[in-house]
Amino acid sequence: MLKGVTLTLLGLILAFGGLYLLKNSREQKAMATQLASLPPPTPVATAAALAGPLPRYIDAIGTLEAVQQVVVAPEVGGRVTALHFESGGTVRTGVPLVQLNDAPERGDLDRFRALSEFAQRELARVESVTDHRAISQTMVDEAKRRRDEARAEISRVEALIAQKLIRAPFDGVLGVRKIDLGEYLQPGQPIVTLTNLDKLYVNFTVPEQVLNQLMAGQPVDVTADAFPARSFRATISTIEPQVAVETRTLAIQATLANREHLLRPGMFAAVRVVLPLEQNVVTVPETAVDKTIYGDSVLRVHQAETSSSDRPGYVVERVFVKTGRSVDGRIVIVEGVTAGDLIVTAGQVNLNSGMPVALAPTDTLTQHGKSTGSSPGSRMQ
Repeated sequence: MLKGVTLTLLGLILAFGGLYLLKNSREQKAMATQLASLPPPTPVATAAALAGPLPRYIDAIGTLEAVQQVVVAPEVGGRVTALHFESGGTVRTGVPLVQLNDAPERGDLDRFRALSEFAQRELARVESVTDHRAISQTMVDEAKRRRDEARAEISRVEALIAQKLIRAPFDGVLGVRKIDLGEYLQPGQPIVTLTNLDKLYVNFTVPEQVLNQLMAGQPVDVTADAFPARSFRATISTIEPQVAVETRTLAIQATLANREHLLRPGMFAAVRVVLPLEQNVVTVPETAVDKTIYGDSVLRVHQAETSSSDRPGYVVERVFVKTGRSVDGRIVIVEGVTAGDLIVTAGQVNLNSGMPVALAPTDTLTQHGKSTGSSPGSRMQ
């Protein structure tokens, strides 16, 4: 009897085992069928959301202006007898530029010098006999007056002669010559421009709301269209104390060292006032953010619950986010994503939550992401 019970139990075990194997086989077949019906995985490029310090800027549009720039012109009229410069030349302070005819003044100078010498000798003779009371004090005073008048005339004529030799008022670069040899110049007639290129002003305006973020000595990055790949560092030197009522903007002036003379006055300048770093900010590449009328969103990558050797082990989830400003190709994520989350940066077109993806090297999809991904977020400073 015991033998019969044992055989019965063995039979039951074999039966249940067979049923289990049959059920497991059917489940595996169903899973394989389900996996076979899934769409092929979409290759995507990904990047981890990063947390760290982020630069802050105030962007503005400005114009370059020379610290020293004048139009050289004569103080007195006269005929040009000599030109001592060439257009575009570099000059030092005090270097002669133009000589006007000063022959009449030099003749007057000789005459007044002779008068001065005569007056000085006459005064000496008068003073020599004063002690003997042979002449009055009035005669002494008259001799001194004639001497002083002659000396004053000498100083006047010497100043006039100096005015007719036009010199460079400071170091700089000359512009295009506007006069010719032998030409008669009127007082104030332009001769040439002189510009000191060693140092420039950067003039720009900012909204009044950012006044509390500005101070003298603050660094400013400047770029010009002529040198798009290069940034020049300036420093805020002046903050206008009054706000423009019409535009509610504030005029700012920064000073820029231009030792290579690359930049020129009058150039357009893109200005960035550098602010202190903002700490512990979560950012993702701008290409990761999809901007629609329903809001901003990103595709976050998760490990798939089911996978096989021939199917990818990742799926995507659409997450709506709150974005902030953009800096250097990255956009701030205020809400919705935490540091370390894996985010799709390229290849996200037509992807929805739950769809399988295959992770690809970022560089292989860079161009794809640029052409098919969402547009970068607008810059908000």
